[in-house]
Amino acid sequence: MILVNFFSSLLLFIGFYFIGNNLLISLKLKNFFDKIIDTSLLSIVLSLSVFLLIIYPLLLFEIITIYFLKITLCVIVLLGIYCLTKVISNLKNFFLNLFLERKNLNYLIFIAILSSFFLLSLAPITDADSTGYHLSIPEYYLKNENFPVQEFNFTYYLFGIGEILNLFALTFNLSLFISLSNFIGLLIIISILFKFNKEKNNRYFYPLLILSCPVLIPLINTAKPQFLFISLIIISFSTLIYLLNNFKKKNININFIITIICLFG
Repeated sequence: MILVNFFSSLLLFIGFYFIGNNLLISLKLKNFFDKIIDTSLLSIVLSLSVFLLIIYPLLLFEIITIYFLKITLCVIVLLGIYCLTKVISNLKNFFLNLFLERKNLNYLIFIAILSSFFLLSLAPITDADSTGYHLSIPEYYLKNENFPVQEFNFTYYLFGIGEILNLFALTFNLSLFISLSNFIGLLIIISILFKFNKEKNNRYFYPLLILSCPVLIPLINTAKPQFLFISLIIISFSTLIYLLNNFKKKNININFIITIICLFG
């Protein structure tokens, strides 16, 4: 059952990658962001964020129903199946590069810690906040097709765009999609650190510094999509830093900076 859950969640992520990748290409921003972050990860988080921003008010004001959401997610999964061969090809190159660095001790420590966080993201979600309202609100919506209004349970008034992300997952009972989205947020932060660190001899120092923080443990295995949103903030700041550095070197004009900030800030 967990394998079906995992591969279904993976197809959903690949579908979002397909949408986000085409969005970056159509906006002619893929080459630009490739200097800041791994564009495959950016494609996932970009399309997922846009999807959340569109669906959230539509569900909140009952403009669309859960059946429309199910059809939409089915289409995204089909896009994931369509794009699967391309992703497999990229993964082959990725694992080949990993194999070439196998003799680096820092690399081995990095892979060991990162693999531990990946396994943690596959564990059942049991923290109090998640079971209290991050998961119960989407489950309530799936049963009643409206959001709960209960005066005796004030935590139900705390729902927001994060619970809509959980609703996506629970629509097809894909609980792993929730915690894996936090793991992808962690990968995005690591990717940005690798892009900005130009020192080849010390390239694993900052990623290991981040991965060694104990606070990551409760942030990965939870239904609170905090890490995904943290990664969005870091993408915005990293983009701004990159733009300002290149603006000082007169490689980028101010109009381009304003455009990027408006689109992704």
